[in-house]
Amino acid sequence: MTAMDFIRKYKEALGRIRGNLAKTNIKGCLNSSIDLTRSSDFVGFHEGVFIGEVLEGIFDNFNDMIRMFDYKEAEIDPIKREVGKLINLLEESIPSNNEKVKTELYDALISARSCVTHLRIGFVRDKKVKRPLGPDFDMEYE
Repeated sequence: MTAMDFIRKYKEALGRIRGNLAKTNIKGCLNSSIDLTRSSDFVGFHEGVFIGEVLEGIFDNFNDMIRMFDYKEAEIDPIKREVGKLINLLEESIPSNNEKVKTELYDALISARSCVTHLRIGFVRDKKVKRPLGPDFDMEYE
């Protein structure tokens, strides 16, 4: 596989994430981010491994939230917007050695990650659980 083939495949995976995110298919987003991590590791693309891991964490938390809590679409729109911005920036910036672009990408990763964390904390604090995720999900509910 050439570098250009890999970049094309990477961008295709980002497109799948964007499509799944628009449909609130967060499990699909999670699966595509896992694919990004694996394929990046396979070709030694260390930035891609890092980006894939961050996306995995975002979608893993997001997936748990929407499975555990009743929500209104408007409540999760901020996450979808922030992650959507991140996906757009990733498509534009992979690959890039431009420091300004890398700084924008880093800032977008921070923003998306903190948006999910902020909403997750609010959901846990303010919402009643509709269904626990199972015995491996170690969290007390009142």
